[in-house]
Amino acid sequence: MRQFLHLAEALSRLGLTVVWFSSDYVFDGLAEAYPDDAPDDAMTTPLNEYGRQKAEVERLLPEVCQGNCLILRLGKVYGTTPGDGSLLDEMATLLLAGREVRAGRDQIFCQIHVEDLAAAVLALQAAGARGLFNLCAPGARSRLDIARLVARTFGAPEGLVRAISLDDLGERFQRPKRVVLETRRLAAMLADMPGLCFRPLEQAAQELADAYAARGRVAELCHVCGAEGLLPLPGLDGLGLVSSDCRPLDFRCQLALCPACGVVQKRVDETWRVVVARIYDEYCIYHQSGGQEQPVFLAGGGACARSDRLLDWALEQADLPEQGRLADVGCGNGGFLRAFAERRPGWRLCGLEWGGRHQEAVLDIPGVAEFSPEGLAGLDDLTNLGGRLDALVLVHALEHLPEPRAALARLHDSLEPGGLLLVLVPDHASNPFDLLIADHCTHFSAGSLRRELVRAGFAVEALAEGTAIAKELAVLARRVERAGPAAPPVLDMPSTTDIAEARQRAEQGVGFLGAVLVQARAAARQAPVGVFGTSIGGVWLAAQLGPAVAFFVDEDEDRVGRELMGLPVLAPGQVAAGATVILPLAPAVAQAVLRRFAPRFPGVRWLVGGSG
Repeated sequence: MRQFLHLAEALSRLGLTVVWFSSDYVFDGLAEAYPDDAPDDAMTTPLNEYGRQKAEVERLLPEVCQGNCLILRLGKVYGTTPGDGSLLDEMATLLLAGREVRAGRDQIFCQIHVEDLAAAVLALQAAGARGLFNLCAPGARSRLDIARLVARTFGAPEGLVRAISLDDLGERFQRPKRVVLETRRLAAMLADMPGLCFRPLEQAAQELADAYAARGRVAELCHVCGAEGLLPLPGLDGLGLVSSDCRPLDFRCQLALCPACGVVQKRVDETWRVVVARIYDEYCIYHQSGGQEQPVFLAGGGACARSDRLLDWALEQADLPEQGRLADVGCGNGGFLRAFAERRPGWRLCGLEWGGRHQEAVLDIPGVAEFSPEGLAGLDDLTNLGGRLDALVLVHALEHLPEPRAALARLHDSLEPGGLLLVLVPDHASNPFDLLIADHCTHFSAGSLRRELVRAGFAVEALAEGTAIAKELAVLARRVERAGPAAPPVLDMPSTTDIAEARQRAEQGVGFLGAVLVQARAAARQAPVGVFGTSIGGVWLAAQLGPAVAFFVDEDEDRVGRELMGLPVLAPGQVAAGATVILPLAPAVAQAVLRRFAPRFPGVRWLVGGSG
């Protein structure tokens, strides 16, 4: 506060008018109304430190500036831009995601749109206004009334709006409950300015709804190529979804197919963006195993970390020098970087992740010199400071990005000519459970992934459909120089047959998932069941069956003995004879598990999901 007052004094000596935004927190909320033509500090009785400091500046600023100041008391300032996080948008965001809005019936305040605020400030300055003004639109509203208005405007169930009292919050931070700002001085000053008016909340709520609707229309376009006319693929919106870190979600979304580029995708609308943002805010990688990377179980027995297996495959395809510079985009807690550092200790490694929760763990890996919490955007700093990279890795990252074509172009530009790109994405054709992952918005096939890489300026050197890692598409591509816009790459565009086959694969996948659920529910009606696997399929099925699930089964030693969703995780040998265990796994994986365990534990009923 002192520093501000010193600055205000210096500005005043230069002949400048100081504008100070105060707050309705200077009041205790006990009076019927608070005029702006009362003595400056006659009614200011703040309840908290924030209000006390605002009130103190209100008192001292006119003296410091010798009257050359404009003090504006505000209630709530809001905008109508989707995602701005202000009053209306905060409520709309929750309602669009189907989440409850808790709103105080006894929290009453005045409001003003940020654009109206800016216009009023300019008008007051132009009119030579000095002193203190309450600045707000006419009329105070309760937070509950505003929440119900937003729900009506957005067509959301008003049952999502829960009326509470501020007393229910039990907050240590005290705030005034009811502050009605009267604007007598403001009205008198602006009486001669008929063009200046403050929009009512009803208009503002509609502006925000229209802005969201405009953004929602983008969801009707393919988020890969931008083509219109997405073909709906029914069925997925009748199934529950899970997050990629294996947590059940109360969320439904639609699946679609682009008739132009042939990519199966989820509709990326505003609700999807809100839900996915919440997923990433709460993300907990490999929580089922205490952060240990998921293993790959080998056909001949045994297991290894997925990163080790992927790196083995990549090194079989290309010779890597002993030194270079590599960045892992979406590095998580550093599984791939750790494996790479052991094989190529001379390389300088960089980790890029969305958020910094794993920064310390990643930077502790030998060879890792840099970390960025900015995700893909962090490539700009890496290349600006250290030059282009020799290799880039995206392990289960590309399918999360709602603009994959732009992402691939950025990756291309971040690599040295001849630089390598290693990509691993799920293959929904062999593993339909990938369709259930809410934050996987793009479901590539081998053909569509190859086409997008070629379009971005890569030469595909190797593409493994489940042979590097089961249920996954692994691609190793090399940057080639673009010949320029006059000579675009020759593209193998999807044919009518390709589109029909893509649709058939997706519809078969959704049908398989529905069959798994029907079969599991039938088995669970007879007796409580166990669920094999603690990843996507297992968590999804357990969430759908609810109390009918008694335990999980897993062969990953890092997961056995823990709890998931409040249920014990057992090793196969710990399952009691006579129990039924459902295998919600990709068909080929389920059959492999059945071959391993059915002969060893014949007393257990092993039920392969979707097998009829």
